[in-house]
Amino acid sequence: MSPRNSAVDGASSRQCPFPLPTGTAAHSGKNFVVAYGYNDGGWDSCPVIDFKDGVARKIKGLWVTNNSYFLNSLINGDSYNSAATEATFIDVTFEGFDAAGLSQGKVKCRLQDGKTSVTDWKYVDLSSLGAVNSLKVNYEFSDDQKNSHGFTAPAYVAIDDVQIYK
Repeated sequence: MSPRNSAVDGASSRQCPFPLPTGTAAHSGKNFVVAYGYNDGGWDSCPVIDFKDGVARKIKGLWVTNNSYFLNSLINGDSYNSAATEATFIDVTFEGFDAAGLSQGKVKCRLQDGKTSVTDWKYVDLSSLGAVNSLKVNYEFSDDQKNSHGFTAPAYVAIDDVQIYK
């Protein structure tokens, strides 16, 4: 994924939901990944980070930020989602699993706190998960960010510089 930038000025960012806000580059290097998906109890499309060789590893942490589509939706609202209020919260969660599929714990990172959005890279310490075979990305959110169909905010998070202990 290239670090294309986009202004948060209405519908312009909706055509490509992946860019970072104008002026934000990848945390390091020239690339980052955008994860999409969630499980709100009705639909499970959570992205999973796993290791090709199947060997468990201890993940030190990673960096996250919001993209322009998420920011535009939470600032201005759109046809799917209402704008954030002072009561709004959205946390991205990282849940580690062992080879048997058993949870090793969960770490949360707040992406939206009231009307305040993360707009730069934020470090997430994942060392408390211990050795994991996979890492599931999901969300926890306030009631104003869902409807009868589930989670309504754009479930995109930019991830960069995943750090693994040697």
